[in-house]
Amino acid sequence: MTIGGHNTSPADCLDGLGDMPSGDQRVEGLTEYTAQDAIEASDGEEPDRTKEALKIQRAARRLLKHIETSNDALTIGRQRLFKSCKASANNVHVKYRKIYLGPVPHLLLCLEWLVTRTQGLKTAIKRRREQATLLQEKLDLSTEHKQKR
Repeated sequence: MTIGGHNTSPADCLDGLGDMPSGDQRVEGLTEYTAQDAIEASDGEEPDRTKEALKIQRAARRLLKHIETSNDALTIGRQRLFKSCKASANNVHVKYRKIYLGPVPHLLLCLEWLVTRTQGLKTAIKRRREQATLLQEKLDLSTEHKQKR
C-alpha cells in the first residue's frame, strides 16, 4: 500500500493491540501530507503547480479583503444581512439553506432599499404638499386683497 509516496505494509495500519486504528487516526496521519510530498510522489510526472496555486490564493484573499473592507453602502448592507441570515441558518431546513444564504440576503437588501426610498419619497411629497398649501393660502390672500381694492 502507498500513502503519500511512502510504502506501507498492512502491519503499519495496526496499533499496538493488533486492531485497526479508527478513521480519525488515519486522517490525522494524512493531514501531515504536504505539497513537498506531492512533488516527491509524482516523480516529475506532472509540473509543479504550487506557484499557480499561490497566485490563485493571493488573488482570492485580495478580493475577499477588498470586499470585506469596502465602504460601499450596498456591500455593508449585504454583509450585515448575510451575517444575520447565516446566524439563523440552522433554523432553516437543509434543503432550503443554499437559497436562504444565496439570494435571500440580496432580496432583503432590495426590500430594505425600497422601504427606505418609499419612506423618503413619502416625506418629500408631504413637504411639497405643505409648501403647496402655504402657497395656495398666500395666493388666496393676495387675490382677496386685490378684490378689496
